[in-house]
Amino acid sequence: MSNTQLVDFFGLLIALGLPAYVVLRFPWWFITIPVAAFIFWVAIWGTGVLLNDLIPERDNAILDVIWVWFGWIAGLVYAMVLFGLRCVLPDLWSYLIRRLGKEKGK
Repeated sequence: MSNTQLVDFFGLLIALGLPAYVVLRFPWWFITIPVAAFIFWVAIWGTGVLLNDLIPERDNAILDVIWVWFGWIAGLVYAMVLFGLRCVLPDLWSYLIRRLGKEKGK
């Protein structure tokens, strides 16, 4: 793997992992969703800055400019999906366990 691929890969891991940790670790949705969205946005933006330094011919790609302006929307959507999964999955799991237990008893 080249340096640019490593930066891209670890930037993606940070952008997906840190918001997930924040959303799953802390119970306050009104704080965790904006913080997770900000972490997601900064991680992707920072990865773009590093890639601009590593690949000079990239020269501030238009996608980086679009991300700076509108990337927070993607961060909010990602954080809300994580929070929704956090709320739904435990209930779904307990429902499936109860359902399978009833079917075994028949």
